[in-house]
Amino acid sequence: MRSFYTLLLLIGAAYAQTTSPDHNPAGSWMDQFKCTADQTSDQTSVIDEDDCTTRTDANSQACLWCDLSALLGSSQGVCVSSGVKQFLGPYWEQLCSEGAASQSPNTPANHLIPVPIPIIPIVTSSPAKAPVSSSPVAPPPAINPTPAVPPPDNVPDNGSFAGAFSCATDDSSKVISDQTTCNAKKDSTSTEGKDCVWCPLPLVGGGCITNSDATSISWMCKSFELLKSPEKGKNLRGVSTAGWEILDTSCLGDTGNDLDAEKESCAGRSDMTGNSCMWCDGAGVLGLCVSPSQKNVLGNYMACEDLSFTAVE
Repeated sequence: MRSFYTLLLLIGAAYAQTTSPDHNPAGSWMDQFKCTADQTSDQTSVIDEDDCTTRTDANSQACLWCDLSALLGSSQGVCVSSGVKQFLGPYWEQLCSEGAASQSPNTPANHLIPVPIPIIPIVTSSPAKAPVSSSPVAPPPAINPTPAVPPPDNVPDNGSFAGAFSCATDDSSKVISDQTTCNAKKDSTSTEGKDCVWCPLPLVGGGCITNSDATSISWMCKSFELLKSPEKGKNLRGVSTAGWEILDTSCLGDTGNDLDAEKESCAGRSDMTGNSCMWCDGAGVLGLCVSPSQKNVLGNYMACEDLSFTAVE
């Protein structure tokens, strides 16, 4: 099921990037998962098709079921927000409709051009008899249809959803869920022939994206890469050879489901050393409650502020 999360998180990130800072219908970063996973308990569970019809997204719109059987095989799907369907536009029917064939959005339809049928006039009166020739009459030349012009090859598909989605799946249309496969795939939208880029993501592990998308959300990919690799971020608390588990998560939350803590609740938290937690905001898309040491790393990519003064006031 990780491929479902990765696919929808990438779509949600792209959808959030298309909205203005003053009006962001996608809401906070974790709002992207409100329809996809039940985060009300200690153990995050995936919302099935029956439960999906009874839920609403962060904008109080009905959640929608995306049938991914044509893309991922077998009877599988995922529950998504109304904003994801709005972003997909005409691709929703091709990707999420039940029984949708594995047609590619860029495959031109094979329309047959009809051959015109010669019209023979009906003679109502006897015409004057023409002299009979002993030579056989040659048949009229055949009318051949004009062949359709094929689309140009290897043209970068920049700016479209199909282009942005090109790195997310392999040649068999399966979602790429590991860094090795991602880095081995060529970015079809790159005019310089670059490889696709692996972006570490929370909860799902990571996603394979284009170089254009990697530039747009580079702050997010680098931030989570540093959080998960203390040897790359020397300011993070913990042994340099250890991983995510031994980092100070006092500010991030008590459980994995609390990573989207609100700014107001962050003001009352303290890290393991008793220092007040700080709030870091990433362009209104992602917010994290972190310790002062973690702020030293995330501050290069996110806007962080000390909430202790706000709490005193």
